[in-house]
Amino acid sequence: MVLLFLFFNLDTEIFHYIHSDLKSPVLDHLNAGIEVLSTQSSLFTAHFFLFSLGKKRERDIGKIALLSTTSVAFLSTSIKTLSNRQRPKRESSRWDSSFPSTHSAQSMSLAVIYSEKYPKLKLPLYTLSFLVGFSRVYSGEHYPSDVLFGWLLGYLTGKVFLRYEEKILRIIDRKN
Repeated sequence: MVLLFLFFNLDTEIFHYIHSDLKSPVLDHLNAGIEVLSTQSSLFTAHFFLFSLGKKRERDIGKIALLSTTSVAFLSTSIKTLSNRQRPKRESSRWDSSFPSTHSAQSMSLAVIYSEKYPKLKLPLYTLSFLVGFSRVYSGEHYPSDVLFGWLLGYLTGKVFLRYEEKILRIIDRKN
């Protein structure tokens, strides 16, 4: 029980440091750009281009990425309803609670899948996922532990979809 108290106390301390002490005009502008990149519409636009403009390989990667991000969003929302952790700076419902960060989970899931398929993009993809998570804390939407668990959930989900990619694509192709 004492360890749990210390963990949540540290989580709150780190949150306040990132959300309040690091505030600056430069980070405010960077944060605004990251928030735009990490919206659902931005993610689905990227998937749409892979589906419609890419060759079979790109379409297949897009399918796996879309399924992975959709699945991790479902998992994250399910966990949110169980945890019902209030967001740091606003009221939230059971469906919109703080733990875990769905944005962080989805960005990590995409980083795992796309960096496996495009190794030269590994550093930028993982950097973007880090920035998405940082942005969620900086903007006051999440505690650091929400982001860390979101990254872990996204990483594992991405790895599972890569592991079963061929089977998943065979099932999808059979249905089409």
